[in-house]
Amino acid sequence: MKLLRNHVFNKYLLDNVKYSIKCFNDQYQETKFHGGFVLYRKYSRKDVFRILNWETNPVALNISGYLVSEDQTLFPIFVTYHKKVDISESIKYEDGFESSSEFEWETKNLRSLTSPEVKLLKITLIRFGFYYSFKKIMMKGMNSIIWEM
Repeated sequence: MKLLRNHVFNKYLLDNVKYSIKCFNDQYQETKFHGGFVLYRKYSRKDVFRILNWETNPVALNISGYLVSEDQTLFPIFVTYHKKVDISESIKYEDGFESSSEFEWETKNLRSLTSPEVKLLKITLIRFGFYYSFKKIMMKGMNSIIWEM
């Protein structure tokens, strides 16, 4: 509260807020904005969970491709599209684009249509009527996520 009374701080804070609002208004297009995500933007896993209002940021190793929220309303899926050649056979999923509007994706190893999370995925798709697809690629040693609908 003390900083808010500081004229210089207040000036910079207000300038920052105005600039952020201007950038948002300049870049916002309703047709490319859905559920907090902007089509074709890059998001880290941390960004995805923050935008989805996840309680805590899950440890990346615990995600293993997808994770169900505790209330079972969110089911973000992360796909490693460009895989290393020397990865284990058990995780060499044959994910890929079937067409410009269809993406074929495999669940985690040793899952079937009767596995609990696969059943939940089907229910989530029916209940919410849309599907978030995340494509993970390696870029200069950084993990980045491109959101696509």
